[in-house]
Amino acid sequence: MGGHGEGVSLEFTPTWVVAGVCTIIVAISLAVERLLHHFGTVLKKKKQKPLYEALQKVKEEKERICFTLVWRRVLKTILSLQDTLQPE
Repeated sequence: MGGHGEGVSLEFTPTWVVAGVCTIIVAISLAVERLLHHFGTVLKKKKQKPLYEALQKVKEEKERICFTLVWRRVLKTILSLQDTLQPE
């Protein structure tokens, strides 16, 4: 499973499978985000200010990490396209 060339390429994977996997990933992400929001609301109602502030920091860090990962992937894609387009 660790080598290149094993398994089916994404190019030959049916579109509905890719869309289904993406939908599941987005649904899980939205559910976790909603759960964190609900948990923050409960903490506010119970006047747990230190825990609420800690939760806010966790949410900020999660957003920062996701943003960094997205930009890293975009830059990697741009660089790989640049390498492919350069004449040899």
